Amino acid sequence: MKKFKLCFDKNREMDWLNEMARQGWNLTKFGYGLYTFEPCTPGEYVYNCDLKDRAFSISSDYLSILESQNIQVIPSGGFWFLVRRKASDGPLQLYTDTESRLEQYRKIRRMFRATAIAELMILMFLTWDIAVMVPDNEPLIWTVMFLCALLVGAAALTLMNAVYQTSREIAKIQGKNEESHKCGQWLVAGGMLCMGLSILLRDCVPETVSEMVAGFALGLELVGALNLVFRKFS
Repeated sequence: MKKFKLCFDKNREMDWLNEMARQGWNLTKFGYGLYTFEPCTPGEYVYNCDLKDRAFSISSDYLSILESQNIQVIPSGGFWFLVRRKASDGPLQLYTDTESRLEQYRKIRRMFRATAIAELMILMFLTWDIAVMVPDNEPLIWTVMFLCALLVGAAALTLMNAVYQTSREIAKIQGKNEESHKCGQWLVAGGMLCMGLSILLRDCVPETVSEMVAGFALGLELVGALNLVFRKFS
């Protein structure tokens, strides 16, 4: 059985995988949101996850540590990797002390943050191209680019939310109250709305007006990106 699911919260992902295991479905392969399951004895395995310590690969030292604890690595693509162990061997915790748990979440946040910034850069490039560079007599081109911008923008907003969610988890471990501080997300969302408005106005107002709206959209997206780049996290 295969299931597609995008998870940006490792705790929810593990809750889901462990619930699937309790229902008799064992994860055998994972990559880029696609999970492959096979039938198993209900509750046979417990699952956990971590970031690969060498970008897209796991070091031999880390693999040796996992193997010494009877932990099996599930074939995984991307930055993440998933592991499992027989439930009879006890709970599966990769990090047990506070400092190592904090460092794990900080690594996860850095990954989400870097990816979100990359998505925002692409979004700003598309915003400028749609509003200024694409000729008015090429509606198909800017329609396609606009749809691409919406997808990229949605990805950026999702990743920004993952950054803030991870920060709240870090604050929880530290015994602090982390405020939401989602102004960056609102700025990017506002920029996307203005981008759509500039497209709607192309045939109704002078070109300079639509370009001004597009410039405002680009400015909002830029400020949202800078908010994410320079915000200090715990």
